[in-house]
Amino acid sequence: MSIEDKAQAEANRLVEEIDQSQAKAKSPNAVKRAEAQKLIAEINRLQVAAIRDQDSEKARQAKAETKHLFETQFAYVRAKQQNAREQLNRLMQAKQRYDLVQKQGTGKPDPKLQQQLLQLIKAKKEEFVRLNQEADTIRQQAQQKSIILGETPGSFEHEAITKAQAENTSLTERAKAEAEKLISEVTRQKPKDSSDKAEEVGKMIAEINRLQMAAEQGILSENETAQLEERIKRVESKQRESRDQINQLTQAKIKYELALARSAKAKDEEKTRRAQDEKLQKELNSLIQKKEDEQRQLMQELELIRMRSEQEAALLKAQRDAARALAEQQSQDDDEDKPRSGKNKLLLVMLVLLILTGIGVGGFFAMPQLKNLLNPLQTSKSESSPAATPASRTNVEKTQKPELAPESSQPEASVSKVRPGAEFADRLLTGGQGPVMIQLPSGSFLMGSPDYLPYSDERPQFQVTLQGFSIGKYEVTFDDYQKFARAASRRFPDDNHWGQQNRPVVNVTWDEANDYTQWLTQQTGKQYRLPSEREWEYAARAGTTGQFWWGNRLDKSPVRANCGVCGSEWDGIKTAPIGQFPANDFGLHDVIGNVMEWTRSCYHVDYAGAPAIGNIWESNADCTQYMVRSSAFNTYKRDIRITRRQPFNPKSRANNLGFRVLRVD
Repeated sequence: MSIEDKAQAEANRLVEEIDQSQAKAKSPNAVKRAEAQKLIAEINRLQVAAIRDQDSEKARQAKAETKHLFETQFAYVRAKQQNAREQLNRLMQAKQRYDLVQKQGTGKPDPKLQQQLLQLIKAKKEEFVRLNQEADTIRQQAQQKSIILGETPGSFEHEAITKAQAENTSLTERAKAEAEKLISEVTRQKPKDSSDKAEEVGKMIAEINRLQMAAEQGILSENETAQLEERIKRVESKQRESRDQINQLTQAKIKYELALARSAKAKDEEKTRRAQDEKLQKELNSLIQKKEDEQRQLMQELELIRMRSEQEAALLKAQRDAARALAEQQSQDDDEDKPRSGKNKLLLVMLVLLILTGIGVGGFFAMPQLKNLLNPLQTSKSESSPAATPASRTNVEKTQKPELAPESSQPEASVSKVRPGAEFADRLLTGGQGPVMIQLPSGSFLMGSPDYLPYSDERPQFQVTLQGFSIGKYEVTFDDYQKFARAASRRFPDDNHWGQQNRPVVNVTWDEANDYTQWLTQQTGKQYRLPSEREWEYAARAGTTGQFWWGNRLDKSPVRANCGVCGSEWDGIKTAPIGQFPANDFGLHDVIGNVMEWTRSCYHVDYAGAPAIGNIWESNADCTQYMVRSSAFNTYKRDIRITRRQPFNPKSRANNLGFRVLRVD
């Protein structure tokens, strides 16, 4: 029991003894007794009022503390919800980038990565919903206690999130400082108060004892009664101050403990969140690094193939030149009638040099061609025997010279020069006109690449004969396609913010392009479809035999196409409007560059077994993929040629892939 409590108890006992002594004495001090009773009643009233005021203040403080706790908890949940939303946004952006890479076809699909991203996105969505439910629960609990939490993002939510973030780091220090402040206020007394407190209380007790003895003797004066009243008030005042200080210290202790608990919980959750973020970041970095390594490996393989192709081409050129030199030397020897032994030695020396050159340049690429070069030497030796005649040597030379050049092994083109027919555009039932078409007559052409070029899927080169047809002068534009999309309630393709109108439509699948041709058939009454590979190449070549419709050189002056290295203002950036470059001899534009084009042909590995007559080759085809022809605005030199062909999934979309249409005549 503290000194103040002992003083209060002693004062109460003194009052009771005074009452008892006055009742026993029944002296003429009745007035003083009545005044003492009034004094006691007043003391009791003051005590009750003090207790009531103290309880009311406690209630207000408790309500304020409860409201603060609700607001802090609500702000903390909101902060976690904001963090979950940001993580979800980052995951969605990562998934969009991954989907874009897959659509462009620049990397192999990775089902494991896609599944991990979907699982993480699902988990973050569930966490966001759970946090929203927790926020609603806190708001309802606060309403039950007549506490209204802020709702608008501009007022409480934003302020609470920032306040919670600040309090998570400094709440413990603030609570500790507040507690230390209260303790200093309570203990802020003069030095003599703490040292003389016992002596003062002892004097008070002695004075009370003296007053008690005076009351027993019935000689309590008015001054002494007032003094007793003042003493009692002083004791009660000190009692209230002590009680208030105890309450403040208790509240400070509670705040400090709550702050420690919240801070520890916040630190644990922040640590967990950071660990999850770091784990996710490491997984994404690992996957990105893996994809970059795969891409780098593919580039190295492509570079190796390119180098081998260049070596093969150089070797073939060297073999062709050496063979021609041998043939010319043989012809000169025959004309000058030199001894056969000297000519054979020269041939052997040239052959040895040719073999050494082939080994140094291409290695194993030289073997098939060396066999061809040995045949004329063996024949020459047999011709040098006594039984051989000059006439027979001349005949052998005439039959062997065409075999020395690689070009002689290719089929000769019997392509007659054909001229395109009229231009036209069929009218649509819904109004307006369809794409501009050009009539092409029947004809023949050499399809594919010769054997000396390193494009195995474009071989063997063979002659094809086709029936006439009509084909689009331009690639189908956004304006053309949007007529169909509006009439059939289809989605509008994305233009990549490049502009629409007369630019070639892109980001369309094979199915969508095929549906457009069927819609044209319904609107015009004529049969429209996608061109086959052989129909497309026949129209693109326009009677020529080079890698491009204008020849074999890809010059930038004049500019003839929009590609990665063609010299146009759109090179490698975006598609160009149709008709910006010269047309081929059939009047078709953009058969080189701008966008690649869908065909109706299913995938064949190469041209082995292809029929020589007919517009379509469908037998033994893989129709899970369809062929795409030509090049685009972002295609570079190695892949720019009329004969280029690639298989695509029919669901593929790309910003460099479009189509043109064909009408069956």
